Amino acid sequence: MDILRKHNTLIPCIYTELPFIRQSAIAMCVDSDEDRDILKRLKQVATGECCISVLEGPNQIIMKCVFPDDLTRKKGETGELVKFRYFYWKLWDAESLFTGKMPGEAVSLEFAKIDFAILKTFASIKSCVPLLRKVQDLYDFGHRRGYVFEQKRKQQILDVEKRLAAAIELGRMKHNLVSLGATNSGGGYTLRQLRQAWAAGRFKK
Repeated sequence: MDILRKHNTLIPCIYTELPFIRQSAIAMCVDSDEDRDILKRLKQVATGECCISVLEGPNQIIMKCVFPDDLTRKKGETGELVKFRYFYWKLWDAESLFTGKMPGEAVSLEFAKIDFAILKTFASIKSCVPLLRKVQDLYDFGHRRGYVFEQKRKQQILDVEKRLAAAIELGRMKHNLVSLGATNSGGGYTLRQLRQAWAAGRFKK
């Protein structure tokens, strides 16, 4: 059973540019009273009651979970192992666009069966910079830092995010023109059309 992230929990656009995603090790819980709470949460995710984002750690973005097909029938009674895995990024993976390095857990989107076009629909104009600052604080152990978010990298990320945000906004503008019945024989829209529609207040935020 493959469960994808819900579209009401969008992610910073820079992650939708990554050519890889991490594959987790197999996680396990037991179909028993002892693991009833985690089992309940997994079932809520599997049935769509909750987004898989509720399973995220402070340095994760989970895009997809793979559960056993009979998960929703588990009632904490059989004592059987319930195995599952997920596909995710660590927040600092955004830096791989500039370093060219990939983690050992990296697999292709094709391997994870995540369509790139669908992934792009999860992109928001929200920046990942505040998230990376929080991660740096999280891994600050006083005598040493487990992760350092450098100023140079910050600016590189902001430059990419600015370009991606512009593309997202342009896509929204075109979508709204279509929904409002605008036509163009060439199949596209001129800058003049977009500006006129924007000035007229015809775009939804």
